[in-house]
Formats: sequence, structure tokens, C-alpha cells
Amino acid sequence: MGGTGLLCQTLLLSLMGTIVATLEGSCDDLHKWRLLLGAWDIQWAAFGPLGPRVQERKPVQILTHEQHSIQLNTNDIALVEMDHPAPCDDVVQIVCLPRSAESPIRAPESRIVAGWGFKRVAGSAKPVVQEAKVTVMDLDKCNQSDWYHGLVHSNNLCTSCSDENMDT
Repeated sequence: MGGTGLLCQTLLLSLMGTIVATLEGSCDDLHKWRLLLGAWDIQWAAFGPLGPRVQERKPVQILTHEQHSIQLNTNDIALVEMDHPAPCDDVVQIVCLPRSAESPIRAPESRIVAGWGFKRVAGSAKPVVQEAKVTVMDLDKCNQSDWYHGLVHSNNLCTSCSDENMDT
């Protein structure tokens, strides 16, 4: 999470590091970053006092993807080393990632996603983390002119809910 109010989703990879998605702007100034683990209400946790279950960390080092492009909105991901370990509990857990030998997710498989994004097209971001069951969509359909106009890249997943007004 950036000091400018930017909210990012993070995954706990180990007790000492996270992976951050949806990078915007510079990752150079570590003092502007505030990592909140276990925060579910962003209005409450981002700017006010932290609840007893929220763990706050500071970054020691941020490694952005070597091909990150703000202009193209590609490879917007980074590894963040935290200043001290994050103990796991019922709210903070290490993420389960697929093994490298596993095949990638393909349409029309379903998955559960979570985040603070927009629940409706042209809606507003939700202050409390949301969860939705989504279906992976074919990249060609996702890039049609009435959807994303070719802006979704082959290293992205395009998904949709049964409610056609919500996608991710």
C-alpha cells in the first residue's frame, strides 16, 4: 500500500515477504509504504487506528518486475521484503500458489477471488474486502471491443461473474 492512498492487494508468500499486485507510480520511496496484513476494512485500517488483529509492517526492499510498464499496464507486480516476520493466525495466512508443473488456469474454470475492487461497472470501490466466485473467460472474448478493446494481455486472467456487470 502506498503512502499516497493507493491500495494494493498483497499475498503473503513467506513470513518475511509479500507479493504486491496493481502497482501504480514509483516504488522508490520505502517510507511512503505501509503494509497492513489482516486489514479487511480499508477506510478503517488505512488512515485510522489499527484493530488488534491487523499487523503493520514496513518494507525493507521492493523488487518490481523487470518488465513492469506503467504506460502499458503490464507486469504490475513486485516482491516486498518486510522489516520483521508476520506470524500467521486465522486472518493472516501464507498463500497457496500452484506448482510450476501445474497447467495454467483456462476458460471456463471457476475460482474464488477477493479484494477491494469495483463490484459493478462504473461503481465505487468497496471499503470492506469482497469475495466472488468467478469464471475464467477466453482472452479473445475479453478483448472484444465491447469489453476491454485489446487491453488484456496474455499474462493476465480475465474473469466474469454470473452477473455480467461484474468482472475482474
